[in-house]
Amino acid sequence: MPNEAAAAGNALITSVAKPPTFSGKSFENVIDWIESYTYSTTANLWDDARRAACLPAFLNGTARAFYSLEIAGQNLTWAEIKQKLLTQFLPTGYSSYLRNELRSKRQQPFQAVSSYICEIRALAKKYNNNMTEEEVIATILDGMLPPIAQQLIMLNPANLNDLQRKANLIEESYKLSQGAPPSGAIDGVIASI
Repeated sequence: MPNEAAAAGNALITSVAKPPTFSGKSFENVIDWIESYTYSTTANLWDDARRAACLPAFLNGTARAFYSLEIAGQNLTWAEIKQKLLTQFLPTGYSSYLRNELRSKRQQPFQAVSSYICEIRALAKKYNNNMTEEEVIATILDGMLPPIAQQLIMLNPANLNDLQRKANLIEESYKLSQGAPPSGAIDGVIASI
């Protein structure tokens, strides 16, 4: 037993990231919090069992009350706990909100193409983790600056990695045509096209 206590103490000392807290307030996004909690606990080398066991220490307010009422003592897996938290704390209509956000998101004139693609991929994952690559590519192209999208459509990207690579090349060619220094001197920014 003393060795286990010493090991537990050492594990706390060597933690590299403090997991965030969650209270369940309306302005908090439970999906973002679960993602941050998972990243932090992964950095600390916690497995799912430890994530579940330590969770109450990172909850307060309504979230802690919900935990006490619906999760504590039920011997749930981390996946089951996440699902209960999502069911309780996702706002009504959140899926519709994400769908509309995904459909209306547009690349801004000075936004790096890599940044735009990353934003759309992240939104698509939140909206529907099972979206096909073809659906994600179509959504990206739909909101991309037209001159880049037109060239990409002609290049027919095979997958998301191919899309990213080709989009970066097109963006680089625009920068060079505008007299900008090559490769990253102006990180992926296109002057207004």
